Amino acid sequence: MIVDLKKHTDNVVNIVTPVYMPGERFNLTIESMLNQTDQDYRWYIGFDKKASYHRALKRCPLMSKLETMSNVTIDVNNKHTGVAKTRNRLLDKIHVGKVGFLDSDQSYYKDTVALVKAYKAAEPKFHMVMFPMAFSSRPKHIKMKDLVVSDGVPMSRQVLDSMDVLKLFYNYKVDVSMLFHDVDRELRFDESLETMCHKDYILRLFQKNPEIKTLDGFPLVFHYIEQHKYSLRSIMNHEKGKALLLRKHRGIITSELRKYKATDDYIDGLYNNLKY
Repeated sequence: MIVDLKKHTDNVVNIVTPVYMPGERFNLTIESMLNQTDQDYRWYIGFDKKASYHRALKRCPLMSKLETMSNVTIDVNNKHTGVAKTRNRLLDKIHVGKVGFLDSDQSYYKDTVALVKAYKAAEPKFHMVMFPMAFSSRPKHIKMKDLVVSDGVPMSRQVLDSMDVLKLFYNYKVDVSMLFHDVDRELRFDESLETMCHKDYILRLFQKNPEIKTLDGFPLVFHYIEQHKYSLRSIMNHEKGKALLLRKHRGIITSELRKYKATDDYIDGLYNNLKY
């Protein structure tokens, strides 16, 4: 759906950002928010530990600007708690309006906030909106040799326009940063799911709001892919989170697999072979 940027409402747009080991990527995140054509938003930034906060002060020149902005809330945790707890801590501070998620290695398109408000004006009853994400390298003026282009292609609308559970679970391009939704005081990230808490959040959100609205056109969020080798620990945490997620949603996963003609033996084998 095409929306008119001239139509604005006073609907509050809240943005949640957990921050870990910030550097040049987080400075780009800040820049994208400072460059929004509509500056009437509330930004909640959570540092997982004090070391990350002090690192941002040293390595992100735009942090000094954030410290002076009345619409920015900076929350610093004393010790490492994980991304789910950090997001939940910030969500507890939000009571009205729409909420979106922007990680510290991502950037919003300059009209993102304005488009969410315009969409609300055009579709007053919408509960959730999703938009394409583009995966790309850093802007050319930042020279980082370890950054590569993943594909540069926005998300397929086929993924956005239907709740395909299997695509949700297995497509790395589906992320919470692609959506804005009504503030829900009961919906929180599952802190037991390690690296898969965002997939679980999206699934439960889809179950509560089955009608997904999609913003057409250009991507509104850009995710910067860093080329690196995963450590044995990060691989283990990913596999553990995936196993926990599959077990938590075994009923709906089984139902979806059967739509693809999966046999009971195949499904049982999938769960019996989980390492964690």
